[in-house]
Parts: sequence; C-alpha cells; structure tokens
Amino acid sequence: MNLLVLLAASILLYLTGAEVKADESATVRNVLHQLATEHSFEIQGADKLGNELVPLSRVGADADYAVSRALARYNYVIRYADQRVRVVEVLGRKGTDPGPMPDNLEAEADVPQE
Repeated sequence: MNLLVLLAASILLYLTGAEVKADESATVRNVLHQLATEHSFEIQGADKLGNELVPLSRVGADADYAVSRALARYNYVIRYADQRVRVVEVLGRKGTDPGPMPDNLEAEADVPQE
C-alpha cells in the first residue's frame, strides 16, 4: 500500500509539473489532500498548512498512520465515524500561539447553562 500512496502522490505532482522520484518529498498540503481523496475524508483548517516537505517514503497507506506522519509538525484532531477517518482538523503548527481564547467558552462548546 505504501507504493500506492507514493504512486498517487507522484501522479499528483506530475500533473502539477513536478518530477518525483522514490526518495523525494511532497508538500504536507499535497500529501494530506491526496490522502483525503484516497480515504474519503474531509480536511478542515487546510489554510493552516505550510509548504514543508514530507518524505514520501515515510507516509503509509493506512489513513491514521499516514495522517500522523504527514502532520507530525502540526496539532490536529481526527474524527471517526464507522471506524473510519471522516474529518481531519488542522489546528496549527506545533509550538505556535493559537491566538486568543473566545470570551464565552460555554457558548462555543454548546454547554447547557445552569
């Protein structure tokens, strides 16, 4: 299955005009979008992804493993349904300031007010 991911990423990069060899890398954004297409999951927060390179040899075919390898430098949440990855939410790069907290956390979390 690793070969399938490598082949798919290679095709994607070929179509964008880049040549890929087995020992090369692709951007984390391209890898994650390719995984989402292959495994039918949604990506939220893709705008927080940079253009860091991910060695294609390190990305596996299993969706959980592949996402964890591709997003090793990011904080993210995986949501499952029917024992499959359904949504990958990218929260931001590890070690960066996430920004201000919302003023009303209860309203954000839909917690019933007492």
